[in-house]
Amino acid sequence: MAPKRPYSTVGEKLLWSYANLAMAHAALTTGATKWGPGLYAIRSSMWRRLCAGEAVPRSLFDDEKLQLKGLPTCEYCGGREHMSVDHLIPISRGGGGEGENLVRACRSCNSSKNDRDLMQWYLERGAFPPLLVLRRYLKICMKLTRERGLWDRSLDALEEGALPFLVETLPVVFPPPDTLRMQV
Repeated sequence: MAPKRPYSTVGEKLLWSYANLAMAHAALTTGATKWGPGLYAIRSSMWRRLCAGEAVPRSLFDDEKLQLKGLPTCEYCGGREHMSVDHLIPISRGGGGEGENLVRACRSCNSSKNDRDLMQWYLERGAFPPLLVLRRYLKICMKLTRERGLWDRSLDALEEGALPFLVETLPVVFPPPDTLRMQV
């Protein structure tokens, strides 16, 4: 029997994914190679605080600053040639053209991703996104979910296509810390 999931709404699933992201960030920061009680405690604490409104994800502005300070490399593969700009959530799916939805991408990754959801694209490649790209993506998903009034919508009652990202691909279990990377 599978363990009961701690979330039932779109917003809760986003927060659970974000709490897992905090755990993964702590693992990389401390050099952990596997999940353990201390990291699970970080996730649990973050989950409780997010759900209670005592903590909120940091501003997208923080991600903008990191992106501007970084080298002009592809956010997906680290390449430095034939650079372009990609929409994390494609315009064709309902993503916006604002800067927070844009990342540097080489033409190869941009073409490969095309109009697919970011997580769908990574899953098809058998990969997991860099944590900083995932953090930005989750924040945009949270913003769009709130804007569309679907934050408290039950996952079971969410209509297909109601959101411009694939809720089912939101990461709720992360790979081992020694396979993760903060950025490429």
